[in-house]
Amino acid sequence: MKVLSGVGLTEVTVVVGFEGQRVRGAVAELSPNARIVENNQPETTGSMRSLALAQASLASAPGGVLVVEGDVVYGSEAVEALLESPHLDQVLLSSPTGAGDEVWVRGTSDQITEITKTPSSRADILGELVGLSRLSEGTLDEMAASHWSGGATHALEHYEERLSALCDRRRIHPVLVEGLIWGEVDDATHLERVERVILPHLDGPELR
Repeated sequence: MKVLSGVGLTEVTVVVGFEGQRVRGAVAELSPNARIVENNQPETTGSMRSLALAQASLASAPGGVLVVEGDVVYGSEAVEALLESPHLDQVLLSSPTGAGDEVWVRGTSDQITEITKTPSSRADILGELVGLSRLSEGTLDEMAASHWSGGATHALEHYEERLSALCDRRRIHPVLVEGLIWGEVDDATHLERVERVILPHLDGPELR
C-alpha cells in the first residue's frame, strides 16, 4: 500500500474477504480515502469475483487500472516497471523464483498467449506471474462481463484464468523484470521465505 500511495494513484479500491475487519483497519490507517468492496464468499468464488466486484464499483477508468494481488510483497521497482511501459494492457513478470506454486506466462516479447499453472519446459515461457497488472478499462470491463455471463459466477475462478482467455482477442503485453525482488504469501513456507529472503532487500518505507 505504501508503494502504491507513492506513485500518484488518485483512487484506490480494496476488496476484502477473509479477515475483512482486520484488513479494513489496516487500509483505514494506510489509505483513509480508499474504497472498500466486500466479497462475502472469497473461498468459493475466487479472485475473479473480487475483481468483478471492484470493477462494478468504478465510475470510469479511462487511464486504466493497476490490479494488485493482496498477498504479494514487492518494492517500488515492480510498480514503476508497469507505469513506465507505454501500454495499458500489460502483466508484470519476473524470472523464476523457485518459491513454489508458480504461475507461468507464455507468449512472445509483445504478446501473452497463455497464463497457466501447468509446469513446462517449453521455449515460449516468458517468466513467472508476479501478481501486478495494468489493464485498460476495456479489458477490465470485458473480464468482468465474461465472468458474470460465462457460467463461472457460482464457481471458483481466478482472475488470471479470465485474463488468459482474452489473450486471443486482446494484446496483453508482458513486462519482464529479471531478478525482481518479490514474494507471495500463500502459506507458512512462503511467509518464511519472504521474511528471510525478500524483506531484507526491501527498504521499510517502500514495503508493499
